[in-house]
Amino acid sequence: MKSRTRAFRDARKLGNVTRIAGTNGRKSRELAVAASHVVAKRMTLGAAAMIDPRNADHVEFAKIIPEKTTAFSNAGMALLQGSSEAAVRMANFTTSELATAAKAAVEIASCRTPAGVIAAQSRFATAWFARVLSQSIVLASLAMRSQGTAMAPIYRAATANARRLSR
Repeated sequence: MKSRTRAFRDARKLGNVTRIAGTNGRKSRELAVAASHVVAKRMTLGAAAMIDPRNADHVEFAKIIPEKTTAFSNAGMALLQGSSEAAVRMANFTTSELATAAKAAVEIASCRTPAGVIAAQSRFATAWFARVLSQSIVLASLAMRSQGTAMAPIYRAATANARRLSR
């Protein structure tokens, strides 16, 4: 029963991974469209400014660097936080696995027959595969969430610029 509950929990986590990946994919497409619109519009403004510098949209040009700096700084901080969370999870998992391996070594060493050794090794290996699968699903979910969080400030800036420049 315990393994069935864990399997359902892992399947739910996997569903979250696919849902988050789908959302990230959709936002990546929207970001690509918005960014191409903004680049095209700003290139047009730049060409017009080269022809007539006095009537250039200096307000728009003044926004470019601060917007990008803010968006990419926020994205970098989000990525850094996600990376540190992943590092903590991996360190916890490694520590737990070391304790489990020590317990398994003691259990295997205390076996009196070859069949007992094989049974203990089999239990350890089967439990290890389940834990590794579960942990990989958790880390994949964390990676997808980190990607979405890191992409969010850039996405917001690009889509807001595209809306503003469409007017």
